[in-house]
Amino acid sequence: MKTITQKIILAAAIFFPLLTHAQPPVLLNADYYMPGASAQYRNIDPLSVGPIAQGPNSTWNFSSLSFTDTLTQNTILPSQTSYAATYPGANVCERNSDGTKIFQRMTADSSIMVGLVDSVNGMVMTYSDPYVSITRPFAYGDFMTDNMRHAYTISAQNYSGSGWSTTDADSYGTLTLPSGTYTNVCRVKFSQYFTDTSLSFGIIMTVKVVSIAWFQANSHAAIFRYDSTIVNSSVYNDTTVTARTLLFENATGIASHDEMLHAYLYEQNGVLSVNGNFENGKNYTAELFDINGKLLAQNSFTGKTEGSQTGFSLRNISPGEMLIVRIISSAPGHDIIIIKTISN
Repeated sequence: MKTITQKIILAAAIFFPLLTHAQPPVLLNADYYMPGASAQYRNIDPLSVGPIAQGPNSTWNFSSLSFTDTLTQNTILPSQTSYAATYPGANVCERNSDGTKIFQRMTADSSIMVGLVDSVNGMVMTYSDPYVSITRPFAYGDFMTDNMRHAYTISAQNYSGSGWSTTDADSYGTLTLPSGTYTNVCRVKFSQYFTDTSLSFGIIMTVKVVSIAWFQANSHAAIFRYDSTIVNSSVYNDTTVTARTLLFENATGIASHDEMLHAYLYEQNGVLSVNGNFENGKNYTAELFDINGKLLAQNSFTGKTEGSQTGFSLRNISPGEMLIVRIISSAPGHDIIIIKTISN
């Protein structure tokens, strides 16, 4: 049974209108991704993360983080994987560079997890009662609970279990990272509690997963995230802690539903890059037009399964100018068009 509740909040600003505290944002797009979206993160040594405050007008100073490697997330269609039949209820797949694929039913109103594949550890998980991680909009003081039931396989061993979750927008304030200071951010705490049973050996495990994420009002990806997983059983106990910060996100893109083509545009260092998931070894042409339809540049390239495909110089393009990119496939009639307003 899915339940959502709203906390009662006393608005201190009514009594102290002249104070210049951060204001709690309303999260309109938190964890909302559609095919063509992408994000890149820098993983962090969790030991470099200081105390994590909680409550209204909090200050989080994580300016001295120790970085490790990067994580790339691309959102694709389930049909672009070999698991589309396993997760018929999913309309997106978040494919991560660490080997995990998260299958979700994504709408503007909610994110619902229906399955997980971890190719590194050989795990395939399905939810018979899916996990509703968040509803939108979500704001400081919002609180929701959800019941879940899942089954999974790891290294040919079968497990099943059930549990419950909470999603709590418990804090807002100012977040400082090495990349800068972000005001009016909202902290959301995602907690999952499971009791799982090994069907082969009858071993019972308790699992607690907590993810603390900081969002800006209109951001899709969290600008900072701190995750912990605790597993306890009679034969195995483990605690894993990870953290990461957002390098960039591109929340919009175009997907061609009749071939392996998902494209988005990313602007950086004076170059407009065509990124996405293309058919490896297939020939494509990218054309750049101004808003009046004048052809500015044309590039031919060979597709790669992910990452940057080609790019255009923005040297003579003014900030605020609207550009059109058309990507032409070698298969007739499979062209896609993306429009982007240049910011820098």
